[in-house]
Amino acid sequence: MIDVTLIRDNPAHVQQALAKRDVHVDLDGFLRLDDDYRHTRAEVERLRGERKRISGEIAKRQRAGEDAADLRSEATAVGDNLTAAETKLAELEQARRAFIDPLPNLPDAEVSAGGKENNEVDREVGRHPEFSFAAKDHVELARHLDLVDYERGTKLGGSGFGSTGEPARSSSGHC
Repeated sequence: MIDVTLIRDNPAHVQQALAKRDVHVDLDGFLRLDDDYRHTRAEVERLRGERKRISGEIAKRQRAGEDAADLRSEATAVGDNLTAAETKLAELEQARRAFIDPLPNLPDAEVSAGGKENNEVDREVGRHPEFSFAAKDHVELARHLDLVDYERGTKLGGSGFGSTGEPARSSSGHC
């Protein structure tokens, strides 16, 4: 998860790092949302403090035998404002989470842009094995060894399995 402070302090760096992973988001829009969240949170805290102050004053007047009707109506108004502000704060928090949670971690500065097809070999250790036969991929090997019955999986799984025996890909590219 990306730290919100990092987005606030250096949005250009975050935007550039996310672009390496081919993720393009509206950080300016998020920063406006975050600013609204922070102001609303401050307002909620201010209203809680005001409510606490009024409650203390009501208790003080009651102990002294004085009337506190004016403070009770003020406490009701503050309570209504606080409820509205807390509702708004919860909605803003949910919107912030909906934006931040799906974002991938930022790649290291040395990582090449693009997907795994752009990965570069840093070093190789040992020798590549040489076989007297053509190597099979995992699907061919599983069929040859009767480890997986792809035909039956296709019948039972429906659209979850492709007719080639390989798992079907979801529209998002994730399985």
